[in-house]
Amino acid sequence: MAFSYNVANANRTVATFKNLILPMASIILNDMSQSGWMVDKRWESLCQRNQDAGGEAFSFISDQVLSDAHVSTSKFIDMFKETDLTFVSRPKKSLERVNEKFSGGLARFDAGKGGADFFFKVISDFSAVRVPVKASSVYDAVEKIQQVIRDNGGVYCVRNHITEVDESGKPKVSAPMKDIILYMFAFVPSTGYVVEMQIGSPFASKTFEIDSVIRGMRSRKESTENVIDLWDDDTYSKISTEILKGPQGNPDFVKQTLEALYVKKNQVVPTDVLDSALFEFQ
Repeated sequence: MAFSYNVANANRTVATFKNLILPMASIILNDMSQSGWMVDKRWESLCQRNQDAGGEAFSFISDQVLSDAHVSTSKFIDMFKETDLTFVSRPKKSLERVNEKFSGGLARFDAGKGGADFFFKVISDFSAVRVPVKASSVYDAVEKIQQVIRDNGGVYCVRNHITEVDESGKPKVSAPMKDIILYMFAFVPSTGYVVEMQIGSPFASKTFEIDSVIRGMRSRKESTENVIDLWDDDTYSKISTEILKGPQGNPDFVKQTLEALYVKKNQVVPTDVLDSALFEFQ
């Protein structure tokens, strides 16, 4: 692919990182049906570490890279302005969090408890978006996204199909949906980063967002006593099951399930949480 990033027009570490990721992402993420793309050894090179005066640090990942990746997200989103899809950019990734992901993943991998995909997981969400759609419309959204990515010279892979699909990646007729969110990764050379997309129910995205907040608080040794985790009391599973029923689902049950969770800590269900859970029934 005849494309490169000019060092003169960017921070040197940014250009170096983007020129490293360009050939591997363009090749590895080129086919939805291939297997093994998340554990490809080439991702490891982007996570190379070295020793400096302050200790061990990434050779190619810096705060400048993370800032540039976040800025590039708006350029990626702009590609879809002619579609009817809504894209929501996720917050900038912190270098602290990237280091945590690397250290935790490496420790699990070395102990034989984690997969070799952790190198990919470290660099795959520097640019990240959420695409809120009803669970029943996930694959319609995926098809639109894939077309725009192809039109812009990009490549993509789906991480988790949420129903049975044929060889082309399209859902089989009458196959039931098994989850309310699908993860998809894309690489478009003009943006320069792998983009993680969460496509599906806003309730799933809200649950993951709260997860992220809780992880951050714990890493800073802050109390999470008053934070409601939507995984508690099997709340996520109960509401997901109801969402997957589509028009036959019971929004009152969804509301009551959330209220039962929040009342345990004398809290009212936040509007954004309730709205995300009822999105499917609007």
